[in-house]
Amino acid sequence: MPDAEKSQNQLANKKLLHRQVNKKANYSLVASGEEGMVLQLADGTIQACNAAGDRILGLTAEQLVGQNWLDPRWQFIHEDGSPLLSKTHPTSVTQNTGKPCLNVVCGFYKPNGELVWLLLSSQPLFQTEGSNVYAIVTTFSDITESKHAQLENDHSCEQDTQRVDANQFQALWDSHNLFQQIAGTLPGIIYIYNFIEQRNSYVNYEIAQSWGYTPAEIQAMGKDLFTQFLHPEDLARLPSYFEKFNSTHQGEVLSFEYRIRHANGEWRWFCSYDTVHSRTADGLPQYLLGIAFDITERRHIEISLRQSNERFELAAAAVNCLIYDWEIARNTVERTQGLTQVFGYTQQETEPTFQWWQKRIHPDDQQRVNDQFIASMANGNRYRIEYRVRHQDGRYLWVEDRGFALRDANDRVVRVVGASTDITEQQAAIQERQKIETNLRESEEWIRLATNAAEMGMWFWNITTNEVIWTEKCRQLFGLSLEAEISFEIFLSCVYPEDRQCIHKAIARSLEEKVDCDIEYRSLWPDGSIHWIATKGRVFYDTDGKAVQMMGTTQDVTQRKQVENDLRQRETQLRRLVDSNIIGIMFATPDYITEANEAFLEMVGYTRQELLTAKIRRQNITPPEYHTLDRQGLEQLLTVGICTPFEKEYIRKDGSRIPILIGGALVEKDPASWICFILDLTPRKQLEKALRQQAEELKQANRNKDEFLAILSHELRRREAACRQTSPLNPILGWSSLLKSRKFDQVTTSRALETIERNAQLQIQLIDELLDVSRIIRGKLNLTFATVNLVAVIDAALETVRLIAETKSIQIKVQVDPNVGKVLGDYYRLQQVVGNLLSNAVKFTPSHGSVEVSLSLSRELTSPSAIIQVKDTGQGISPEFLPHVFEYFRQADSSTTRKFGGLGLGLAIVHHLVELHGGTVTAASPGIGQGAVFSVRLP
Repeated sequence: MPDAEKSQNQLANKKLLHRQVNKKANYSLVASGEEGMVLQLADGTIQACNAAGDRILGLTAEQLVGQNWLDPRWQFIHEDGSPLLSKTHPTSVTQNTGKPCLNVVCGFYKPNGELVWLLLSSQPLFQTEGSNVYAIVTTFSDITESKHAQLENDHSCEQDTQRVDANQFQALWDSHNLFQQIAGTLPGIIYIYNFIEQRNSYVNYEIAQSWGYTPAEIQAMGKDLFTQFLHPEDLARLPSYFEKFNSTHQGEVLSFEYRIRHANGEWRWFCSYDTVHSRTADGLPQYLLGIAFDITERRHIEISLRQSNERFELAAAAVNCLIYDWEIARNTVERTQGLTQVFGYTQQETEPTFQWWQKRIHPDDQQRVNDQFIASMANGNRYRIEYRVRHQDGRYLWVEDRGFALRDANDRVVRVVGASTDITEQQAAIQERQKIETNLRESEEWIRLATNAAEMGMWFWNITTNEVIWTEKCRQLFGLSLEAEISFEIFLSCVYPEDRQCIHKAIARSLEEKVDCDIEYRSLWPDGSIHWIATKGRVFYDTDGKAVQMMGTTQDVTQRKQVENDLRQRETQLRRLVDSNIIGIMFATPDYITEANEAFLEMVGYTRQELLTAKIRRQNITPPEYHTLDRQGLEQLLTVGICTPFEKEYIRKDGSRIPILIGGALVEKDPASWICFILDLTPRKQLEKALRQQAEELKQANRNKDEFLAILSHELRRREAACRQTSPLNPILGWSSLLKSRKFDQVTTSRALETIERNAQLQIQLIDELLDVSRIIRGKLNLTFATVNLVAVIDAALETVRLIAETKSIQIKVQVDPNVGKVLGDYYRLQQVVGNLLSNAVKFTPSHGSVEVSLSLSRELTSPSAIIQVKDTGQGISPEFLPHVFEYFRQADSSTTRKFGGLGLGLAIVHHLVELHGGTVTAASPGIGQGAVFSVRLP
């Protein structure tokens, strides 16, 4: 008997479980039909509801918006007929727990007393950063018919349920089969993750749609699941996410956003909500219970919003109004400088929240603004509201608030971008007109007057009869006469052929989705001209929900379209110029450089990151001596709109300076902003410097030439009495004449011939020097290279000056390093080099002085070389002339009355010959009267 009773109870349990599952399934089927939705804030205030909700509850939007969902006058009951208390209502449960409360069956009494059964679910909305619920979305479906059918079914199983123990039913309800039934009806991927084995223990079939793999394929992957499908960047974040579950509280839910590679190769974004289902004996997480949703579309929207930020910033700088960006989820508002320029508040005085702005709206306008915004969002994505806002100084300004709302995949508003423009003056002028319009508001004549004043036409389309009515202005906008017949087909014939399809789609969308029609298209006039038309329309329905009429407005936006096209072309042209980086371009305000191209950044040596963080300021990169020029340029810019280009310098980031040419044009006068074009003058300045240096060198060369000619003339004509040793012509001519006219003894004759020979040699040397210089200038001086013994070169050179040295009682000292080897060179030219240096030393050394000649080996192992050094105790070289000692035609004393003769070519020839041998020659002297040292280094 006990076994039979046990079997009977099990059978009853199975029947009850079957019916409960069937009941949930039936309710889910009903829920897939028309669904109502209510949005309420955390304080319970209803913000919006859809049309389906109005029909299901029997309440209008006006009766719901602004009220509390838990108002006692709205009665909810449990399935057993008992009152549904506020604290157990799904919205209260969601508010208190922060978790969804799904598929709750309850009854609701409409205002007419009718009882409607609802399948109700509440979902929390969180801020992006934080865990506080800021709003709740409640969806519900009418399951009254299914409920009535279920009552009969419940009655038939009443006897069975009496024998079912509550604990047995709970165990059955939590069984694997029931879990799979529930998992199959809920949206999203439901899974159980085994922490110990690092694999999924269970996943529902929704994963096949979301990931492209069946649950069996997922199970087979085991531990390799994440490494195969999770994006590498997200895989790196996964361990830290799992670590958080070691310290979570019972029932606490964590979320994780990540990318999964779909079976088709596409990366898709998902968001998982996870909680610890069970823990080990040590308190470590054993199983995670989670649900994942596809958020790819939302992510795409976020990327699109970030990409539009740059244009938002440009627009904010170009218009004189407050532009704002309100992210509803985070309750953060970004505002432009119009907040200060128009309303007087600095960014430091404000809070980046919607509530801060709402408190500054005139108390009489706050409710109206809220209602109009909600109504606009219910009918579309755009809004336009006029209201009063308190200025920082206490007065109220009238503003026109226009904006656009962005929605997520669930059609929820997630972001609002708009602009608040000061219309105080316009509002004052409009007030008088509004008094007249108030008297005409209910009449059709007023509508025609208003639309004509706004250059707008109105149209009315009876969808049932297909009758179309156009106002006079509407006909004008399509180029039709007042007598022309009007129909929907005639309207389509006035539309540019390529745009007709988009009109059909817009009308179909308005009818199917019950949204306003907002479209722009081209009209084709009878004269062949094309005009742009903006049309807005709304569909009206009868009590049965059937569309019966559509009405709206039309406006000619041809001029606006042309302006937009011109602006796009100008923007494209300017962007091409900026991106070309041919010249530096920057956008600036009185304090900051707001934007610049790479050419400008390269000029000043800063990075784009430093530009974006406002680390580049005009005054900081302009030297103080140019501030006056900058102020003059700015005054001209604000006065006439352009700035005549002028030269100045910039201070680069490394402290160096760069010369530039800068000019500009005004973009906006209030607030002041302009564009500047900057040309790097460094190449031109360097060229100018080089030209000046060349001009100076040419002047010096010309002076040297004149001095040389004077010296040459003097050397050729100087009389013997001036200086017998260095004037070759006079002694030659004098002795030649004496030898022809008289007889001399042998001694005198020998002395005469020696004098003639010596001076002839000097003349030959003078001519050879001139010829050498001529060959050097023409590049015709050639060398004959062979192995040369430098000791022999020095000995031969000493013979050329030994006689004159003895005449002046000058002691010549020679010191030769025997380790110096032979060099590759021209023997006779090297002898000329050493000879010129010795001749110079003897010439400028006074009687009884000394000249030292040395040959040594360089100690530098990397480039061994021979060093010939000639040192004297003579005249010396001044510090001023020392840099020019090897220049052609240059002498320390270039006057014709100088003490020492010569053309000033010897050292220049030495310098050139040494360079031809690949060597170097240098000169050093402590100063006048302290001798000189000439060093020749040969490889």
